[in-house]
Amino acid sequence: MAAPNTATTSVVESASVAVALSSEELAAKAMHKRYEGLVTVRTRAVKGKGAWYWAYFEPILVHHSDTGLAKAVKLRCSLCNAVFSASNPSDFGLVYTMVEDILCSARALQLVFLDEANKRMLMEEPIAREIEEMMRNPHFWNELEAINSLVKLVKAMAQEIGMEKPRVGQCLPLWEELRVKVKDWCSKFHIVEGPVEKVINRRFEKNYHPAWAAAFILDPLYLIRDSSRKYLPPFKFLTSEQEKDVDKLITRLVSREEAHIALMELMKWRTEGLDPVYAQAVQLKHRDPSTGKMKLANPQSSRLVWETYLTEFKLLGKVAVRLIFLHATSCGFKCNWSLLRWARSHSHSRLGMDRVQKLIFIAAHSKIERRDFSNDEDKDAELFDLDNGEDNVLNEVFVDTSSAV
Repeated sequence: MAAPNTATTSVVESASVAVALSSEELAAKAMHKRYEGLVTVRTRAVKGKGAWYWAYFEPILVHHSDTGLAKAVKLRCSLCNAVFSASNPSDFGLVYTMVEDILCSARALQLVFLDEANKRMLMEEPIAREIEEMMRNPHFWNELEAINSLVKLVKAMAQEIGMEKPRVGQCLPLWEELRVKVKDWCSKFHIVEGPVEKVINRRFEKNYHPAWAAAFILDPLYLIRDSSRKYLPPFKFLTSEQEKDVDKLITRLVSREEAHIALMELMKWRTEGLDPVYAQAVQLKHRDPSTGKMKLANPQSSRLVWETYLTEFKLLGKVAVRLIFLHATSCGFKCNWSLLRWARSHSHSRLGMDRVQKLIFIAAHSKIERRDFSNDEDKDAELFDLDNGEDNVLNEVFVDTSSAV
């Protein structure tokens, strides 16, 4: 009886080896495809048809010592001879570090070109001559400084957003601020604006949510004084599609029977706006002694105005209070996504997952209603803990409030 068992074991082991080889072969095939793609990118760059820096990144295919199959793709920088992973094509961190190193070493590099030993090497090494010609070109240094400046600009804005914990209504002004800064950047470094604008617009469209437009319109903080000295909502800064988003979102947040009344109140808000005295009180700012930046004197004033003065807008007021204090990033609210993933893996019904999502929605909005995003944040850190990523739970659950309530 031992022989059949041995034979069975042998068959199983052979099958396991075959499966393992199959998976390795698939992975090797993917690596080959990645490698060939990078070679194509570099070839185009060498011919002047792509980003200039790709000409100095040589793709390397790394193989398994045992099987000989491809296992990884690396990039070797011909400028500094550094080798790093090319597994993540969107990872710009290492490239940016190299850019900073070159800029910091600019003076030293220029002195190297005057060295006699370097001059002899230039006569013998074509690549060295090519690098020297590139670094003597002012256009190269302008592009390098431009990259460095743009990354610093975006990093500074991201850091400020993380510290300030902006609300949903601030999203459109923040994107407009980014557009203005990038336009100035293009002008300073003589960069064509068109392609850069397309990149920004694509990112904006990917992240945009109708709540941005609605909160922007309903928050008295963004009212604009017109020629008649009225403080009116900033509809002129919205596109026609964003105006439609405002209508749709407001009608969605009230009952079907009350939708037409809410739209009538919105029209009145659009034409009459807010009394100048109250508008100026909401928008009053003072200088923060710790940072030197101008900040709102009373961050809760927008809510107070809707709840105490604009009482005639019964439906619109409820929507406004609900919207304008939603935080735009997970810096304002953190959720335990590991709990949600656990529930998803253990739940075998759609009804069970719906209940979990409703609980998360209720917890999120309970936190918003208490406005405890600072004093109790440390206390709630263990419960509301974001394990992976920076996803915005408020934005996610807000997409389908009708099914969650």
